[in-house]
Amino acid sequence: MSLLILSSSDVESVAENISPIQIINLMSKVFADLSSDTSPGQTEPVIQSPERTSVQTPHQTILFMPSYWHSAGTAIKIVSVPKESAQNQRQAGLPATTAVVNAETGCVEAIVNARTLTALRNAAGSALATSLLQSSKPAPKSLVLFGAGLQMGCHARILLHPEVYGSSIQEVTVINRSDNERLRTLVQDLKSRFSRIEKGIKGIASSDESQVEDAVRNADLICTATSSISPLFPSNWVKSGTHLNLIGSYTPDMREVDEELVRRAGVILVDSREACWKEAGDLIQAGWAEGREEKDELDRKILEIGEFPPQAQEAKIGDDAVTIFKSVGVGVQDVAIASLVARLAREKGIGTLVPYD
Repeated sequence: MSLLILSSSDVESVAENISPIQIINLMSKVFADLSSDTSPGQTEPVIQSPERTSVQTPHQTILFMPSYWHSAGTAIKIVSVPKESAQNQRQAGLPATTAVVNAETGCVEAIVNARTLTALRNAAGSALATSLLQSSKPAPKSLVLFGAGLQMGCHARILLHPEVYGSSIQEVTVINRSDNERLRTLVQDLKSRFSRIEKGIKGIASSDESQVEDAVRNADLICTATSSISPLFPSNWVKSGTHLNLIGSYTPDMREVDEELVRRAGVILVDSREACWKEAGDLIQAGWAEGREEKDELDRKILEIGEFPPQAQEAKIGDDAVTIFKSVGVGVQDVAIASLVARLAREKGIGTLVPYD
């Protein structure tokens, strides 16, 4: 048996040729199965996704996330999150690797650089949620991205694709902590990829509060991927009808929006109620916790994306309703996207094959 090794550039080569719609549809199937115990004809759980575990080292928190999906198989993703003592490593993003296990032999058949894949599956989930919650609203014309890393780069590339919202979005504003090289590189990349709206694409630093406020007030669609522990903007800057994809926070202490905005939302979709109940600081700090008086009200409007849309709930979403998708990420998404990329790489002869057995 040979082991397939896919580097970051290998993954990029494969991913560039995958239609965004294919990835969005893949995430739709993942979320649908995640929200159901079994599929038709299945007696065993279609998904097994144990809680992630971690190992603390002097400079890193190393996360281990195993998962199984009956449609793709088994994989485990390993992600290293730098601590304060490793600040110099933060600029490069989070190192991530996924090991894909062969369903028949039980052997690892592929080692995949997962940095891009994590961003890609998150962006596809956001695009899916946006399409579900925007279906009865006018197509978005103004997109605001908080963060200039790989996450927001993938969000922009998927949302601006002609098959998604590329024909409607006219303005893109990327907001970063500082006006640095990473911000300028992303803005230039987007201008090159989407020359039709080149003049409508710009980057600003979060310290320029007046420009940030103008961008948020004008936004039809806001996506955030930061490590913030305080709201990035106040609720009253967000106009009625805006949809937000929040993917940055993954602990109870982190949040990107304030309590008022969460309570304003007509519908809040989550990737996993169980995971968000434990990890989504935006929701937890807004009162989605035992003993909080706001819990019951939030319970009524928080739905898993895989169980949406119940017809009764869909009817309640008006054009002026603020809607939110909160994602903390689930391991089965990694199984799905890594298995797809590994299969396509083998078919196209991309990557390095290493004799193993």
